[in-house]
Amino acid sequence: ALKIRGTRANEYKNGAIGGCDGGCVSAALLGDGVCAASLDCPLHLFDGGDCLGEGCGTHLIISEYVEGAGNNKAVELYNPTGFEADLTRYTLWKLSNGGVWPDDATARPLEGALAPHETFVFCHTKLMESFDGVCHMQSGGNPMNFNGNDALFLTFDGLLVDQLGEAGEAPTGGWYVSGVEQATKDHTQRRASHVTMGSSDWGSASSSEWTVAGQDALDDLGTHTVNQVCAP
Repeated sequence: ALKIRGTRANEYKNGAIGGCDGGCVSAALLGDGVCAASLDCPLHLFDGGDCLGEGCGTHLIISEYVEGAGNNKAVELYNPTGFEADLTRYTLWKLSNGGVWPDDATARPLEGALAPHETFVFCHTKLMESFDGVCHMQSGGNPMNFNGNDALFLTFDGLLVDQLGEAGEAPTGGWYVSGVEQATKDHTQRRASHVTMGSSDWGSASSSEWTVAGQDALDDLGTHTVNQVCAP
C-alpha cells in the first residue's frame, strides 16, 4: 500500500503525483501492487506499491521522550529503515506554549549518521552528565528545555516526519496519552513496538502509538525494540 508522510509535495494533481526525481508520474501506478522504481523513494517520504521490506519505515521516528524531574529531559530517535540515515538532514524543533508551526518554533539540526535499527539520543546537558555513554548530542537550551506542553517536531529536509504534541495547543500540564492525564509532563513516553512509521496525526498517535512510564524512567534510554525488524 502507498505510504505517505510529510507536509508538502507528493500531492495528486491532474492524475499525477511527484516522483523521486521531482518530476511527475501517473497516479495510476499507485496501489497496483507493483513496486515502480519511480515511486520507490523512502528518502522522499513515500513508497509506491510494495517497495518497502517488512518492518521498514521511511524515516527516523521519535522512539522515547523523557520529561522528568528538573532537567532530566531527553529525546530518543530510532532508525527503522534499511539504510544509514544522514542525521544532518534531520532537525528537531520545539514549539513552546501553543506555538504555531513553523513560525514560533526553535530548531536544532542533528549531527552525524545513524545505522539501521540503532538509536540516537539527544539529552539536556544536565542529564548528559549522568548518561554520557548514552547521549549523542546535548543542549542546555532549545530544543531540550521543553516542558510538558511544548510540542516536538522531527523534520527531514524541512518536511515533517514525526511529532509529539500538537502545534497551536498548550494543554495545562501536558497532553493526554494512552489513557494517562498530563502524560507529557513528569513522565517518560515510549513508542509502541509495532510502530515503524512516524505520524503527523497526533490525535491518533497519542491514543495508540505510545506507552506511558513514570517520572525519570530512564532504564532503557538508548535502546528500542520493534516487533518486526526491517529486512530490505
